[in-house]
Amino acid sequence: MPHTDPRTARGVCERLQAILTATPPRPDTGPEVRAAGLFGIAWFVAGLDPDRVVERAEQALRSAQEVRRGRVAIWSPDMV
Repeated sequence: MPHTDPRTARGVCERLQAILTATPPRPDTGPEVRAAGLFGIAWFVAGLDPDRVVERAEQALRSAQEVRRGRVAIWSPDMV
């Protein structure tokens, strides 16, 4: 999400999470399927290698996975 600060990005991800959990996919046959999402947020800083931004997003995602299902995590230096 270009030109988006972490707080706004978190709000977008939380709204997406709410949509996922409120409207589970309904297959034509078989059991009901439940959906949830995990989101890891990191942002680009001038001079930072884009691969490093992806690494930070992955670290945030792992943090979200460790805490609970359906979580949004914003990268912070203590995740390293």
